[in-house]
Amino acid sequence: MNDTISVITANFRPLRFVLRSKTDLWAPTLEQINRRDYDYVKLHRMSTYFDVGIAPYSLGVCFDGTLVLPALQEFQDRSHARALFNATLTELLLGGVYCEAVTPDDIGYGSLSFDSYLRIHGGGSGPSISFHKAARQKHIGTLDVISLLNPESITIEELQESLESGRKLVNKLGEIPREQVLYGTTFYVRQQWVESLIHMWTITERIVELAWQKFVVSTDEAPSRKRRAFLEDHRTWPVSTKLEILFQKNLLPASTYGILDEVRKARNDFIHRGVSPTH
Repeated sequence: MNDTISVITANFRPLRFVLRSKTDLWAPTLEQINRRDYDYVKLHRMSTYFDVGIAPYSLGVCFDGTLVLPALQEFQDRSHARALFNATLTELLLGGVYCEAVTPDDIGYGSLSFDSYLRIHGGGSGPSISFHKAARQKHIGTLDVISLLNPESITIEELQESLESGRKLVNKLGEIPREQVLYGTTFYVRQQWVESLIHMWTITERIVELAWQKFVVSTDEAPSRKRRAFLEDHRTWPVSTKLEILFQKNLLPASTYGILDEVRKARNDFIHRGVSPTH
């Protein structure tokens, strides 16, 4: 009888242990860490599950922060699994828990036992999944093992609150490219200004367009076909003009408008002149 199910896994930064309660502690001593004598089995344990719209299945979170999805047919393509992992991490990020993006080389595969313990068998070879596999097997290097001493932690209650808060915000924003939020933030923290600018401006243009449709195009209850086509013509109404109109309608604070205009110019300088943005 098979007592496991096949799953897709993902690892990301930063390292953060997920506690079932405040008494669900991880407290090995420095000597235990150095001897690799810590409770490696606990790193395999599932801590909680989130509803991510794939009922009757869920997205699982291990004690060591590893994310888990069932190996459904739709997730055989890594890009689909990565998109759902990152969409959830975006909600956590906007809810106040800092997370970086899952990259393709940090997605793996494994098996989940019926008593809720996960084994990562293989797949990606990225830095995050490599760290977690090594820590779980106690074959972890001297420089990496010290990360297991007093790591950051969060309770499942705090994690759920952050997810719900971030999800409400994302739902208010509408159809935005969620992964771009995460990538833009990840690159910003890593001081990769060009990559951050590209992703963040992609999000900005999308939000500006949603605001334009809601507060300008849709204000006329029955616009003629000609007028709607005019208002939706991106050549007539570039982003700079849309920002100005939204500002004049008191939908943008002056400080926000100034920042967006500066970033827009930096984006144009990079795209049209190859000038890399500064911090």
